[in-house]
Amino acid sequence: MICTLTIFWFGLNFCIAQNTNPIVGSPYNYSKVRSGIPGTFYEKINNSTWNLSFIRPDYLVALKYQAVHQNDRYRGQVIQADVKLVLPDGEKLYFSNRGGLFLLTNAIVSSEVTKSGFMLVQYDQGKPYNISERSSGIKYSAKAKIDKSDLNPNFTRLFPTADALTFKVDYTVTKVNSDSGILEINSSRLKVQKYTASMVATPSVEITSRGQSKEVELKLNSWPNYFLTDISWGTFDVVNFYTNAFVDPVVSYKSKGNSVREIRCQISSSESPSFEQEEKAVVAYPNPSSGIVYIDLINHPKDVYRVEIYNLVGFKVKTFQFNDNDNRLNVDLSNLRPSIYMYSVFDSSGKRIASKRVNLISS
Repeated sequence: MICTLTIFWFGLNFCIAQNTNPIVGSPYNYSKVRSGIPGTFYEKINNSTWNLSFIRPDYLVALKYQAVHQNDRYRGQVIQADVKLVLPDGEKLYFSNRGGLFLLTNAIVSSEVTKSGFMLVQYDQGKPYNISERSSGIKYSAKAKIDKSDLNPNFTRLFPTADALTFKVDYTVTKVNSDSGILEINSSRLKVQKYTASMVATPSVEITSRGQSKEVELKLNSWPNYFLTDISWGTFDVVNFYTNAFVDPVVSYKSKGNSVREIRCQISSSESPSFEQEEKAVVAYPNPSSGIVYIDLINHPKDVYRVEIYNLVGFKVKTFQFNDNDNRLNVDLSNLRPSIYMYSVFDSSGKRIASKRVNLISS
């Protein structure tokens, strides 16, 4: 199965105790890494070492935690939190310190279900940021309520009488197992503690019409992508590796069988290009590719984008059009012969914002 993995990283010069919560100005680098890494690589070697040195981010964006102000709102609703992270695609994660625990309490995330291209996810009780033995038995919910005025027309047609649609996923941590050993990753060897939390995700959908709410059935492929992996898996593990040198897990990921998703990592490869928080960039990966190429528009606004593909002699061989909900443009070049191509990205005004090479190889 092809999957998209996400990596986060702290600079090695930023070393504080694991249980210290991030504050405004703390670094947090965001990146993407190549997809398709099988879960078998995550097994312990010789009962002592986990070797994840094969992880190579495609790019890094140097982020920092920011203060939360009164103008942090979603459709007029004030968001209460202690600090936030603003990701390169416009998503925002809001964290709160509750009783010494650092929790994800709200998130404004990309959504294909809304006209605006974003939705607000509220975490009842807060999603735990770190895992330990005391996390066993914890329950929390992720809820996204979308008003009719912001519903994608496809969903308005699906529920014509609904005034609002609420997606909800209940999470239960059934148990937490711990292990210790050495983590090898990107030329570093770290003594780590590993925590594996077994999770159960139970989804439900509710429609509100004329002040009355009722639960309804919804096909899996109609759910927002933000929830899709969790609810399609149903049960899965969240794995965190901790070392006292870092605030957050040095590596974290979700897994089920041989499938691995949402990797987070604090140690980066020096081979990856790096960008500042406000710096705009366009990155295509994997490059070389055997067909599918993802083009990330780093710190660019949501807009209507066009991608044109040219061969070596400058002849245009393909054109792709993307709507205003896209910050990641997926182009399929699998029917082109292996060669070097140029791709150009244009915004809605026709301005070319990038022109770079992509190497297409045989699968």
